[in-house]
Amino acid sequence: MRINYKVVRNDNGRLVSAVIDIPKLCLEYEPGKWVRSKIGGILVFTTQKATMELLNHLKFDSYLEVWSCDTKYLVKLPKYALGLIPDISYVKALWNGKFDDPEQWEYGAWNYLGYWSSGTKAYRQVKLLKKVFPPKTTLRG
Repeated sequence: MRINYKVVRNDNGRLVSAVIDIPKLCLEYEPGKWVRSKIGGILVFTTQKATMELLNHLKFDSYLEVWSCDTKYLVKLPKYALGLIPDISYVKALWNGKFDDPEQWEYGAWNYLGYWSSGTKAYRQVKLLKKVFPPKTTLRG
C-alpha cells in the first residue's frame, strides 16, 4: 500500500470534498471506508509537501483537514485542471478529455483551465486512514 494524502473539509463533523461544493459532485468520507468518485477520479497528493501547497493556496481554511489515505484504481489526470468549476458539464468534459486539445475547447473554457499542482494524482477510490493535519486553531491573545 502506498500512502497518499487527501484534503477534506470538516463540515460540522462530516468530512466532505475540500473544494467541490456542487452537490452532485461533492463526496462524503468516513474514515476506514472506501469512497468512489462520481466523475473521473478523486484527487490526492503524493507528499505532505504537495498537500501543504494546496493548503497555502486555499489560505489554510480553518475547516480543512489532511488525512493519509489508501487508494485504488489510478485514473489518468487530464492534461489541464479546472481552476473554477462553473457547473458539472465542465467536470464531465474535463474527465472525458474534451479540454486536452485546445482546438476542442468550448464555452470559453480557457477562462477556467489551469495546471495540476505538483504531486497530484487521481484514483477511482479513496479510503481515509488517519488525520495528519488538524484544522487551524484560533490563537488566543
